[in-house]
Amino acid sequence: MNAKDSDPVPVPAAVFEGLQRCRQLGEQNMLEIGTVLRWLRDDGWYAAAEWVEQNQQAYLDAVIQPGFRPDV
Repeated sequence: MNAKDSDPVPVPAAVFEGLQRCRQLGEQNMLEIGTVLRWLRDDGWYAAAEWVEQNQQAYLDAVIQPGFRPDV
């Protein structure tokens, strides 16, 4: 893995906020996409749910490592 591979994945701010909130609560297994999508939608994080649904592989890669960062 090179340095670029270990950089956090840039996502829109609303996506970052929704994913951070989901992670901080610790109620969902972040590797279970269906569960995360359901939680995001139920809690009103629609942009985050749409991003995860459209970018499932990038989402899983970032959940495992190196994480997410807001795209500025």
